[in-house]
Amino acid sequence: MKAISCVLALVSTLAWGNYDITYTADNQLKAVFKEVSLESLGVSNVDGDLEKLALEAILKISEKYKLKIEKDYLKFDFKNESLVGSHFRFQQIKNDTPVRGSVVSISFDKEAEKVIKFYTTYKEVKDVSESEDVREDEAIELAWNRSQFKGELKELPNIELIYKEIGNKIVLVYDVTFTVGEPVGTWNVSVDATTGKILEEEDKNIYRRHYHEHNHAKKNSKVKKASFKENLKKLAMKASKSLILSKPELVWKADGRGVIFDPNPVTTLRNDSLNDNSPASDFNAAYINMDLKDLTVRDGVYYLENSNIKLIDFDRPNVDPSTSNDGVWDNVRKDVKFNDVMTFYHLDLSMNYLKSIGYSGERDIFPNGLKADANGVGGADNSYYQPANKRLAFGHGCVDDNEDTDVILHELGHAIEDHIVGGFSGGDTGAIGEGFGDYWAASYSYTRENGDFKPNWVFKWDGHNSCWGGRKLNALEAKYDHSRRYYAHARLGSDVTDELWSTPIFQAFKSLMDDGKATYDEIQKIIIEAHYGLGSGIKMRDMATSIINTVSRLYPNRGIEEYYISNFKRHNIIE
Repeated sequence: MKAISCVLALVSTLAWGNYDITYTADNQLKAVFKEVSLESLGVSNVDGDLEKLALEAILKISEKYKLKIEKDYLKFDFKNESLVGSHFRFQQIKNDTPVRGSVVSISFDKEAEKVIKFYTTYKEVKDVSESEDVREDEAIELAWNRSQFKGELKELPNIELIYKEIGNKIVLVYDVTFTVGEPVGTWNVSVDATTGKILEEEDKNIYRRHYHEHNHAKKNSKVKKASFKENLKKLAMKASKSLILSKPELVWKADGRGVIFDPNPVTTLRNDSLNDNSPASDFNAAYINMDLKDLTVRDGVYYLENSNIKLIDFDRPNVDPSTSNDGVWDNVRKDVKFNDVMTFYHLDLSMNYLKSIGYSGERDIFPNGLKADANGVGGADNSYYQPANKRLAFGHGCVDDNEDTDVILHELGHAIEDHIVGGFSGGDTGAIGEGFGDYWAASYSYTRENGDFKPNWVFKWDGHNSCWGGRKLNALEAKYDHSRRYYAHARLGSDVTDELWSTPIFQAFKSLMDDGKATYDEIQKIIIEAHYGLGSGIKMRDMATSIINTVSRLYPNRGIEEYYISNFKRHNIIE
């Protein structure tokens, strides 16, 4: 067995000259940053079939850079459109079975005349097991019976046969995904398809804080482990009840009103002495009334649901989302109805904002919307995004997480990256994802009333208090080592790995805004656009260079890229 991983990224020529980099890390990784014309590759858009053109260009680039990418081992995965062009993703397969995390992405400019980005984690896979001696149903029961799971199975498991890199080997496995009530989470269990051995067990939710901090992985000895068949019976009963016919509903859309914080009481009142037990009257001046757009009304009852966001109950504790008979939610903190409105309003606002800056229609990042549980995570002081089911959950420990816009938008940040990249994992994506979530939240807060109050704090209300320490956006001394891998929430001296990524992009944002060099919309377009055409295994250097080149493509000759270059260089993210 031999597995060689290569990364090659081509993006546009920088305003400050060609930027060609070759480096070695994680076995054998190469990166070259330069714009390439299709004519120079010897391919042309003759019949308008861009998918075919993308595959031809990939093979030409593979030949040029000796990447050993083979046509028969690629299967078209998806295409997405962005502000600068079209992006095509191909999944590597072996015997029609996906190789997890191994993709080739190629991006064309709007005219389909140039390759503006090329990224691959294609692996040369040899001498691996191809024997499926374990059946799917056996794999699911093995995964359940040998796991630490207890309590209730929330929904039917998902199973996929894939090749997966575990340790330094590529193995044919069944990846089984369970959403369970104890320990809370969406768990991925890898079962060797040949031997039935459990190889990995991992919670796939992406948490605001490290999961050990709310002890969700601890076994509850009082909870009895139900058999897999017992769980299936319960799920079948629930499904049958939901199929009972009822009278037709009269459904329409209407606006409502709700009380919210925007972004949080600490910022609005410029008061960091507030705590969870402060008198209710201390918060009165922080509340504002806002419209709740396009609510769903069924038989005269208003639901916090529209085309962007739908509140549901999928996580413990089992609390149905609140409704209203008149479209008005006038509740304040310490009432779960307030948390419901905060969650709905700020997710809807941010998702509509993305549409307003160009990510609508065929570029819509969330064409199917999102779902969220505003009262979940088992009541813990934590929140998460769940890539497996494309949904979010917010906990209510200490200061309720969704009393702070920073937490809500941080979790949305994970959803943005997952929907654009399609498998945001490996490499430095742990720290990049957390850092981007912090950035997306803090950059919004900076534009609110009194947003300049402690601007380098993120989670000003939820954290930076006795609940937990929060995070900062000015870890100016943190240094990057390209040979390392940066996981989420890991210590980095006196800093955290998340802050190594959030610091340079937030400090560039703040300086650009303060100096009047770019508008809020322009900066957000740069950061969002830089994600397109990438894949799993992204390193900070890849993302940083993509950001710089995106500036040159969107806003050339304005000096904006210098703000990013200087900030990335300070941390050694680029050289």
